[in-house]
Amino acid sequence: MTEGAGGPPKRPGRLRRMAGGAALVAGVWRSADRQLTKERPDFIWPNRTSERLKQVALRLAADGREDDLAVRDLREAAGRDRKDLLRAAADIRFHGPVAENARDQRANRLLIAAATGEPMRPLTDEDLAWFQRLDALRDTPTDEAFLRLASLQPGLLGIERRLQEALSTPEFSAMNSQQRDDATWDVIVGSLRELVGPDAKTSDPLVRTQLAFDICEVYLDRKF
Repeated sequence: MTEGAGGPPKRPGRLRRMAGGAALVAGVWRSADRQLTKERPDFIWPNRTSERLKQVALRLAADGREDDLAVRDLREAAGRDRKDLLRAAADIRFHGPVAENARDQRANRLLIAAATGEPMRPLTDEDLAWFQRLDALRDTPTDEAFLRLASLQPGLLGIERRLQEALSTPEFSAMNSQQRDDATWDVIVGSLRELVGPDAKTSDPLVRTQLAFDICEVYLDRKF
C-alpha cells in the first residue's frame, strides 16, 4: 500500500487487477464479434432480438423467400442495430453446416444481406440439386444409408471388424461400464474421422459432409 500526497491510500495491485479484468472483458467481446463472420462459429451469445430475427428468417426461408422484400422486412425488424442480424445468422451456422441444409443456407444469406446491404444470393439450380441429394440420404434408413456411403468410401466396409478387434483387448475388458462406453465412442469417432465427414481424406463431397459422419456414427453406435 502506498500513500498519495494529501489523499487516501492507493492500492496499485487492486487497480492493476481492475484494469486487467476490464481488458479481459474487452477481449472476450472482441472475440465474440469475430465469431459473427466465421463460417462455423466456436460460440455465440444470442439475445432476444437475434433469436427473434433468426426465427423470422427461418420462416421466410422455409417459404422459399429469397427476394428483396424479405431482406427489407428483416432489416426493418432489426431496427438500428444491424449486428443482431449477423448474430442471428451466426447462430444458425453455429448449430449446423448451412451448406447441408437448404432452409438454413437461405436464412443465413437473407440475414447477411439484410445486415450488410449486399445483394441477396438466391440458391442456384446446382445448390438445389445438392440439397436434394442430401435430403435423399437423410431420408434413407440408417443401415441402407451406411451401405450407400460405403459404396463411395470403401474404407467403411471393414470398419466393423476393425472396431471389434480394437474393442476386444484385455485393457478394454478390464474397464468399467462408463469407461467402456467412453472408449467405444473414442474408437468410433477416431476410426470414422479420416473416412467420412469434413476432415475425411476424400474428394467426394457427399462423403465429406457432417451428415455422412453422423449417419455412420449412429450406425456404429447401434452395433457396439
